[in-house]
Formats: sequence, C-alpha cells, structure tokens
Amino acid sequence: MIRLILWLCLVSLSSQAQQTIGLKTGPSWLKRQDLVFSASTRSAFTPVSTGISYEHAGQKHRQQIQLLYTGLTGKEHVFTYQEQYFNGATQTSPSNWLFLDLHFHWQYVVKEAGKYDIALGGATAAQLGALFYGYADQVFGYTHQFRVSPTLTWRFRPAPKHQFTLHYEQNLIAWVARSPYAMNDDAFIADQQSHNDFRTLWNTLGRARLVGPAAFIHARLQLNYRYRLGKHWQTGLVHTLYYEQTDLGAPLRALGSHHLLGFYYQF
Repeated sequence: MIRLILWLCLVSLSSQAQQTIGLKTGPSWLKRQDLVFSASTRSAFTPVSTGISYEHAGQKHRQQIQLLYTGLTGKEHVFTYQEQYFNGATQTSPSNWLFLDLHFHWQYVVKEAGKYDIALGGATAAQLGALFYGYADQVFGYTHQFRVSPTLTWRFRPAPKHQFTLHYEQNLIAWVARSPYAMNDDAFIADQQSHNDFRTLWNTLGRARLVGPAAFIHARLQLNYRYRLGKHWQTGLVHTLYYEQTDLGAPLRALGSHHLLGFYYQF
C-alpha cells in the first residue's frame, strides 16, 4: 500500500502542478450507539476540531493527505450522588471520545466540461480512537480502523475566485479493531496488563479483523467551498457528514459531522 501511494505521488509530480497546505478548525458532532458499552444512544460535541492538510493537483491527477484531531465531550446530564464506599458526595463523569484520523486520497479526472469536472479514485484512512464512557466513573475502551475506499468527486467553478467540491467515499475493505467490554473482559485486561500505552495499542491492533462492507461500513459525504483571497491565499468551509455501522463484537451505529473553517496557502 505504501509503494502504491508513493507511485501515485511520483506520477502526479511528473506534471505541472499546484501545491496547497491548509489549516482547518471548527466544531464536530457525533451521535453513537455502541452496545459494547451502552444500549443508549449518546451524543457528544466539541467546538474545536483541528486538522492540517497538504494537496497536490496536476492537470489530471490530484492527491490530498489530512490529519485531523477530534476530542468530543458527551452531552449527558452530570449530577451528584452519595458514594457509600468513600462516604461522601461524588459527581458523575461525562463521556469523552478522542479520535485521530489520517486520510489520503488520490484521484484522476475522467471528465472536464466547462466549469465543472468529475474525478474517480481511491482513499486510504486510518483512525485511532480512545473511548471514555461516562457512568458514575468513566469506563475506557478503544476503536481502531484502517479503510480502503473508492471515491467520486464533482468540482464546480462558477467564477475564478469560487470553487465548490462534492466528494463521496465508502469503504471496500477495512481492518477493524474494537474493544471488548472494558474492565470485565479477560481480553481487555490482557491487552493492558503491561500498563504501557504503546504496548497496549500494539496489543489491541493485534485483535483487528480484515472485513468487507457486509461486516463494516464507513461512508462519508463532504462539501467543500473555497474562496481565493489573492495569488497564494485561500479560505473556505469544509462540511463532512459520515455514517458508520458494524456488528463486529457488538452492534455499533454512529452518525457524525465536522464543520471546519480552513485557511490555505498555495504555491
């Protein structure tokens, strides 16, 4: 896979191209029902997700790589209760979900007509997730995945300074690791017995399974608007809606979105 990505980059670099680096930030929202932890559907929000990106666009080939960090806080009601063991008042903890996403996609323009074009390609994405579910105390779990997806992109330029892009992708195969039930599960205890974060991560990745779309689905739709401020600088909005579903281990349904304001430098 790494060799394929390098080859695609070399193909695109052989032609005249524009390069763009970007910084994006804005709110994210997620609604998640994960029966590993809870039968209820929980919602979480953050006012600030932060990402950096690099884009390379030739006459026919385009690539983009993006790193995005999202730290969401659950919207559960926090209340105080009496704890007999500690003989005092204790406050419940909201959920916290942390995700680090690395996303790369490559595309080839298959049709150009006036102000719009259509491109087909593929994407690879990796996600590391730490899940802290809030009860009386927080319960920890994890979710990790690596996806390979076909992509379709439609780009429209109504005027020289304006550009709209609509992008869709859905995984073809995925390598997925999901947490067993937290502290009561022998596998979970074995993964963490070293008390070393990197070794625990390595152990959890070792439990991953390679599956197709019948067992795991991650679909995303993205609307991107860019406005050219000058020769090098651009700004814009990126709205991403995604849906995730699997029955590996226990049923999971998740619906989320990112709404990011971006600033870009093109050279």
